[in-house]
Amino acid sequence: MRKYNIKKKIIMEYDDSLLGNRPQLSLYYFNNGTNVNSKLALKLIKYAIETRLKWYPF
Repeated sequence: MRKYNIKKKIIMEYDDSLLGNRPQLSLYYFNNGTNVNSKLALKLIKYAIETRLKWYPF
C-alpha cells in the first residue's frame, strides 16, 4: 500500500512540475541508488509522453 501511495504522490508532483506549479521534483524520491533512480526517471518520462502528450510509441 505504501509503495502505491508514493507512486501516486510522485506522479502528482511531476504533474505539478510539468504544469509549472512546482519548480522541481523533491529529491526525496531519488535517494535509492543510481539504478533505481534511473528507472524512476524513465517511468516519469514515459508517463509524461503517454499521459500528457497522448503519444504511444510502442
